[in-house]
Amino acid sequence: MKSGIVFFDNQHNSRLGTLRSLITFPILIVILILLFHPVNTWEKISGILLIAFVLCSAIAVQLPTNYKQAGVYGLLVGFVVGSVVTGVELNNSALEPKFLKWSVLLLPLITAPLAVLTYSLSSKWGWYKQS
Repeated sequence: MKSGIVFFDNQHNSRLGTLRSLITFPILIVILILLFHPVNTWEKISGILLIAFVLCSAIAVQLPTNYKQAGVYGLLVGFVVGSVVTGVELNNSALEPKFLKWSVLLLPLITAPLAVLTYSLSSKWGWYKQS
């Protein structure tokens, strides 16, 4: 399976990538707030924003040609980021393990459908690379 990635090759495609990221960013914020609840410290807020930004950016740069490519790529993005979060949590006993312990399983299950949603809406709205 092949898939392309593009973002900063020109101003038009950069704008399209940013628009695609706006599909998933607010959804990720809501999901992560629910998973990290209660969100009562600046560290948690900044962590949620950082994870959401990284995930939505990674999903938005892909140029899938079908739903399967979008879903598999989203699954892999979630697995990679979830593995990093889990690795950090395993090396820092001060972190709350409520979400972090399961992030390697939860993030792929969250990002795969979001990547498919991004592909579906972006295809409908014409938000993919145009040379």
